[in-house]
Amino acid sequence: MNVRGVTPAAPAPIKAAAPEVPPYLQPDVVAQRLEQGRIAEYTAGALHPSLALGSAPAYFRTFDQVSAAMRDLAVKYPNLVEVVDIGDSSEKVRGTADRDVLALKLTTKDLNVGKKPGAFYIAGEHAREIANPELMMRFATQLLEGYGHDPEATALLDTREITLVPIMNPDGHVVIEKGFAKQPGGNLMHRKNTTPPSGVDLNRNYEFHWGGAGASASPGSDTYRGASAASEPEVQAVQKAVTASKPGIFIDWHSYSQLNLFSWGDTRDKAPDYDGLSALAKKFSTWNHYTPEQAIELYPTSGTSKDYVYGTHRIPAFTIETGRTFHQSDKEFDQVWGENAPVMYYAAKVADAPFKRVQGPDTLDVNVTPLAAGSKGGDVKITAQLADTDRIAGAEWTRDPFAAPGSGTPLAAADGAFDGARELVTGTATITPESGVRELVYVRARDTKGNWGALTPQWVTN
Repeated sequence: MNVRGVTPAAPAPIKAAAPEVPPYLQPDVVAQRLEQGRIAEYTAGALHPSLALGSAPAYFRTFDQVSAAMRDLAVKYPNLVEVVDIGDSSEKVRGTADRDVLALKLTTKDLNVGKKPGAFYIAGEHAREIANPELMMRFATQLLEGYGHDPEATALLDTREITLVPIMNPDGHVVIEKGFAKQPGGNLMHRKNTTPPSGVDLNRNYEFHWGGAGASASPGSDTYRGASAASEPEVQAVQKAVTASKPGIFIDWHSYSQLNLFSWGDTRDKAPDYDGLSALAKKFSTWNHYTPEQAIELYPTSGTSKDYVYGTHRIPAFTIETGRTFHQSDKEFDQVWGENAPVMYYAAKVADAPFKRVQGPDTLDVNVTPLAAGSKGGDVKITAQLADTDRIAGAEWTRDPFAAPGSGTPLAAADGAFDGARELVTGTATITPESGVRELVYVRARDTKGNWGALTPQWVTN
């Protein structure tokens, strides 16, 4: 309403809405998760009733059962699976048991493409964190069952070497088994291996910065660092395997507190690749909704797997703390699997150049469809949705997943111009696989800074 003699006030400027902060970055959520992690780290003695299960959850298997399942996969998928003995448990070294640290090596064996980029995941380092070994086994099974059917699983096995160590701490796992079975020597809160007198925390025993902050010199402590750097055969096994294979990315799966952690753990100084490590941890958070943090924000640690792998080899390395309990129920385990399966796929997908790929656009919803009826045989239309935080500058498709970025066939922006952070791209190609054979094509995109994202595959069927 206008009032005579009064000059109307100028309209207030319209402010752009502040970007919504995802829950996993909100200060109260971050504080709560860090507190959960500290409680988990320093909880000693018997399990709190709220964390204990009356019996083992359905997903839980004994060390022998997991080992047998690994060998069964190698028999069922001989061209895709190798079970590798990477070292001995501490009890085997002492001659009191016969347990090995076993790894699943997953890759298509008959493709003569030279050394493939690798992803290396370990779990079961702390015995009481019982869900993560089964995350590794479910990931392996899904990949193998998807080969030849699911384009992502097929592409990963064709182009990557994925190493999984489901139970890094076999002797500790057996202590948990006995706890569920109510047998002598069982302890559902057991964390360490069983080196006398009371075990070593394997994730304080690695050579890099061994014996520093957050690692106890007392054998009775749950964070006992061991008598010397890499004194434990289980740690020696992982160090040797990582050094030999030089994977492109490494993840150590732990529980609990819903955190994606990266180096360093013993200082607040930023790692040389802080921006890349942080970007990858934040990318993982878009799927599992865990909080990304430099590890020392949780509590000081030294002699850890991720700091060893990154500090020694400059390989991007992470600790992911899954779930809200040590002993996840079957329902929580299914939720944790759903949260982290995409992380497992993505990390392997970018293993060729993690720090570069995470900066590039994501390629989504690739489709390959025949052109209109009557068109030349083998002619197809390729479309894909692209998304980035920066402006997208181009995209391409290729039949060769090992071809250098920029060497493929360009795709065009469907609206005529690359001018946004989301684009639909399109193009046509003549691709004629052998009769009855399906072939993969791959699409990737780059931003205005020249960063190429990861390849995303799709089938072409004749």
